[in-house]
Amino acid sequence: MFSPKLEDIFRLLSQSTDPIRVRGAPTSARAYLIARLFERNASTQASNRNTIVLCPTDDLAAEFYSDLQAIVASVCTRKPTISHFPTWEQSPYSSVAPSIRTRQARIGILSQLVRSHEPHIIVTTFAASVQATLPRDLCARWTLHLKVNHQLEPQSQLAALLTMRGYQRVDLVEDPGTFALRGDILDLYVPHTQSPVRVECFDDEVERMRKFDPQSQRTRADPDSALNELWIPPAREVLINSETAATLRERLKTHADDLGIHRSVRDPILTAIREGMYPDHSDTWVPFVYDEPACLWDYLGKNAQTPAPLVIWSDEFKSMQNWTQFYEEQSRILSELETRLKILPPVSGLYLNPEKWSKPQDQWPSIYLDQLQLSPDPLNSDSPERVSRNLELKISAHSEDPLKYTLPNLDTALTKAIQSGFTVLLFASTQT
Repeated sequence: MFSPKLEDIFRLLSQSTDPIRVRGAPTSARAYLIARLFERNASTQASNRNTIVLCPTDDLAAEFYSDLQAIVASVCTRKPTISHFPTWEQSPYSSVAPSIRTRQARIGILSQLVRSHEPHIIVTTFAASVQATLPRDLCARWTLHLKVNHQLEPQSQLAALLTMRGYQRVDLVEDPGTFALRGDILDLYVPHTQSPVRVECFDDEVERMRKFDPQSQRTRADPDSALNELWIPPAREVLINSETAATLRERLKTHADDLGIHRSVRDPILTAIREGMYPDHSDTWVPFVYDEPACLWDYLGKNAQTPAPLVIWSDEFKSMQNWTQFYEEQSRILSELETRLKILPPVSGLYLNPEKWSKPQDQWPSIYLDQLQLSPDPLNSDSPERVSRNLELKISAHSEDPLKYTLPNLDTALTKAIQSGFTVLLFASTQT
């Protein structure tokens, strides 16, 4: 389907890396625009370019992800890898740990970005995108590769290698991030995959690999179940092993002493780390484990094999408003905690360089899909235009926008606009 407006966007993107704003597109149209853009780039030098789509909330990101999957399936001849990169369900300072599903999805997507040169479209939130994680080079170094008819580590060493990478040894493999060893058979559930894999060996050589059903524990009979190779990435973003434990214990001890945490709280945690265990809140210890923690943006960045990623903001104003509220909320929760009973990092250590990544990066093409009307000329906005940030923001109480702003509920939006540097002018048809 030919669309003059879409062609205008494609033309502007091809001419320069300056940001482009598009106004008034509903969610489905935004997903269609991204699908068409990917299809158009498939035959160009940007064919392996990654795309990150930033949504205001994780629920909206999940919805956008579903829409994009459906539209890409019908529009694109070459299918990209589309993923929803989630935020944690609870505050990192909550007593409830993130779900296994969320942890496995995050590390699985990061590992895909490391080893694959195929294009990815990542749908996420700004909070998830700047959350600290393991460095990209360590993710690559700690990824194992198995191949049929190739040598495999001896069983005793293999168990240690998997445990070192955050996998848990179990009797039956039913959940991602677990493995089982029985004689010459290795069962393994790699993060962010649909099925676990059974690796059958003869002596120390991989004889065959097949997917199996975690419920029945039987190998699948379909042709797609057989694998010739298997990549085994880390199963956690925070890895406690022989390479990291000493540094982690030293930094946790220093941080605990700085906070005045008593030895009765501190020492059992340090002992558990020495024994290779993952104590409560260990998922938040990225700043203590790694010298230079990374975030999703570091995995998307330009390198020798991949051009600069395309950054798409689905309602930038609301996304940054939610980010500001989220950051303030985490700071408040941490300040109200009885920190002498837990060893937790500061908020600034968990969320990296938000000021840097919220601004357009040099040579990173960006599209802003605005929910609210932006001027200078909202009455004549049939085509996208190149803009600078900090434009005038106009909100109408009579707008057909689904947010349905009215004066009584504008207080939060206007407060955030003022804090972001906007000048706010209110116009009303009558004095009342």
